[in-house]
Amino acid sequence: MTIHITPETEFSYVSFESNVAATNYGDLIARVIETFQPGKFIVTLFANKSSPAYAASRELERAEEIGEWQRRDIQYCRFQSYDLTYAQYCKFPS
Repeated sequence: MTIHITPETEFSYVSFESNVAATNYGDLIARVIETFQPGKFIVTLFANKSSPAYAASRELERAEEIGEWQRRDIQYCRFQSYDLTYAQYCKFPS
């Protein structure tokens, strides 16, 4: 796992990357969100059909909400040997 933090005056950027294969990343995503308290975040999953992460990408497709964050965008790219799922979440309006 790798964490990259870029603090800026107007905004900050945190990148969390992992190559841990799992069928569900919900707990991991929740811990990262709880740690950094973002206003918005993006989850990107790369998985082929034989990977345990393939089920996680399907779960992400169904996750319109994660805690207090609502999905604003989801995109898919189907390649010959793997799928890419990209989902953007923003906090619910106050």
